[in-house]
Amino acid sequence: MPLGLSPPGRFLRQVARLIGTRPTAADLLALLKHPLCHAGPGRGTHLRHVQTLELALRRHGPPFPDAASLAAFAEREQRAGRADPDLAAWAAWVGELLGRLAPDGVRPLPDLLRLHLEVAEMAARGAGAAEGSGTLWDAAAGREARAACADLSRHAEAGGPFSPFDYVGLFDGILASREVRERDRGHPQALILGPREAAAQQADLVILGGLNEGVWPPAPRPDPWLNRRLRERAGLPLPEREIGLAALDFVTALNAPQVWITRSLRSDDAPLLPSRWLVRLLNLLEGLPAAQGGGDALAAMRAGGAQWLLLAETLSRPQTRIAPARRPSPRPPAAARPRRFSVTQFARLYRNPYAIYAEQILRLAPLDPLRPEPESQLRGTLIHRALERVFRDGFDPEAPQARDRLTEAVARSLAEGCAWPVQGRFWLEGFAQGIDDFLAHERQRRSLGQPQHFEIKGEIRVDVGGEPFVLTGKADRLDTDADGALWIYDYKTGRAPTERQQELFDKQLLLLAAMAERGAFGAIGRARVAGAAFLTLGQAVKTVPAPLDRHPPDRIWSELQEVLALWSNPARGYTARMAAERTDETDEYDHLARFGEWSLDEDPLPEDLG
Repeated sequence: MPLGLSPPGRFLRQVARLIGTRPTAADLLALLKHPLCHAGPGRGTHLRHVQTLELALRRHGPPFPDAASLAAFAEREQRAGRADPDLAAWAAWVGELLGRLAPDGVRPLPDLLRLHLEVAEMAARGAGAAEGSGTLWDAAAGREARAACADLSRHAEAGGPFSPFDYVGLFDGILASREVRERDRGHPQALILGPREAAAQQADLVILGGLNEGVWPPAPRPDPWLNRRLRERAGLPLPEREIGLAALDFVTALNAPQVWITRSLRSDDAPLLPSRWLVRLLNLLEGLPAAQGGGDALAAMRAGGAQWLLLAETLSRPQTRIAPARRPSPRPPAAARPRRFSVTQFARLYRNPYAIYAEQILRLAPLDPLRPEPESQLRGTLIHRALERVFRDGFDPEAPQARDRLTEAVARSLAEGCAWPVQGRFWLEGFAQGIDDFLAHERQRRSLGQPQHFEIKGEIRVDVGGEPFVLTGKADRLDTDADGALWIYDYKTGRAPTERQQELFDKQLLLLAAMAERGAFGAIGRARVAGAAFLTLGQAVKTVPAPLDRHPPDRIWSELQEVLALWSNPARGYTARMAAERTDETDEYDHLARFGEWSLDEDPLPEDLG
C-alpha cells in the first residue's frame, strides 16, 4: 500500500496538517484517537480521557481547543468529582502538544521537519513519558516512514524556507512516492501483487483484476514539457512503451495453469469500458472456426464465471426479510410520563410527541456536533445578550447615538462569543441593515410601556385532576405601562410563528401571558398582560403579535389543563410526527423512530410499555 495510507503515514500526515493552524475539536480528537497516539502503557486510560474530553467539547466547546480551555476542562471535571487523579496531567500534555504546533509563518525546511517529528514522537509516546517514540517507527510501515523522513532530512537544507501549508504538500508527496510491502500479513497461500511483481512469481491460480480501459492498461500520463517528437529526439521512452510493457505483463499472467479474468461494470454512477486486451481476446475466440472450438471455450469461461458470481450473490443475499418498522406510538404508564414542561416544548408536543417521549421519558439527549457551525441559534443567543446589556444600562431609542450604541453592543457580543470572525461580520452587517427599522419599532413599543425585566424566568404549579405539574418559561423582555400592565416580548433572529401557528401549535407567548397573570414571575406578582409579540431581528424587522384577543390567558390556562390531562392518560400514545409542519423537515429523533421505513400517511402502531 502507499506509505501515506499506512498507519504511521496517516499519523504523520495528521500531525503535519496541524502545524501552524488552529486545530478544531475534530482534528484534535482524530489525532488523539489514532492507534499510534499514546500507544504504550496507559493506552486504556488515555482513551478514557479522550472520551471524556470529546463529550465536554461537544457540550461546552470551544470549537478550537487550546491549552487554557483544556486546563479549564480538567478543573471542571475535578470539581464535579468525575475526573481521574491524572486527568489534569493528561490535559496539560495535550495542551503542550497544541502549544508546540502553534508556530506559524515561513520557516526553514529543516526546522519544520524537526518540529514535525518531535511533536509526532511526543504524541506517540504519550503522557508522562520523557523519551521514546512509542510504536511509531515499529513494523515495516514504521521503518519505511522513518527512512522517508531520514531521506528528507538529508536534503532539507537545500529546500529553503517553507510555510506550513507548503510543507504539508511536500510531505504528502514524499510519502505518496513510497510503498509498504508486508509479505507476512494475510494468508500464506494468497498474494496480492502488482503486474511486474506477479510476472516473477508462479501460482496455480491467477486472478486478473481491473481489466477496464484506463486501468489496465493505464492511460498514458500527459507530459507538460515535451511532446512526442522531442521525447523521441531526446531518447526518452514514448508513452506507447508503457502500454507495451503492460501488455507483456498481461500475456505473461495468462500463461498460468488457471486464470480468472475480472473487471468492474460500473464505477460510482458511470459504466466502464472493458480493456482493449479483453475485447481483442473475446473477438479472437468468437471469430475462430467452429472446428477450433473458440466459441465453446468462451462459453465455458463465461459459465465458470457465472457460477462464481452466483455464489457471491448468494452470500450477499439476506436469508430472511426483515419487515419495515411501523409508525411508533409508545404508551408509557402514567407514572413515567413527564410532569414538568417548558412553554417552548408544547409546539413539539403537538407536532412530534415522539420527540418528547425520547427526550423526557427515555432521557436520550442528542449529542452536540463535533464540528460546530455558526448556526442561527448562536446568532440569536449573542444578539439577545447584546440587547440585554444595552437595555439594562438604559437605552433611549430617541437619542442621536442610539444607532451607534446598539451596533457597538452587538459587535462586542459577536466578537466575544463567535469563534468565526468572518461569520460574525456577516451577522453584524445583517443586523445593521435592519437597525433603523428596529429603532422605529422600539419607539412605538416605548409608547406602550417601558422595559423593566430581561431574561426573566418563571415557574408555576398546575393541578390537573389532583396531579401536580410544573410549567416553566423565560421571557426575553417584560415591559410595564403606566397602569402596571405587562407587555411580553420574545426576540427571534429567525422566522417568527404567525398568529395562526400560535393559535394551534406555537403557544409560547400565550402560555407566558397566562403564567404572568397568575404570578409565575417571582417579585412581579400577578399582573394583567396588555399584549405580547415576537420581535424578529435582522434585515427584515417585524412585530408579530400574539392573538390574546381571541385566546385570552384564562382560556389558555383552561386549554393547558385539558392538554396535560390528555397526555396523562396511559391510553394516549406519543405518535411520531403527529402533525409535521413540513414533509421535508428533520428531527433529532427520526433515526430512533425509524422514519423512512414508514410514511406520514401510515396509521400509528400503539405500544403499551411496562
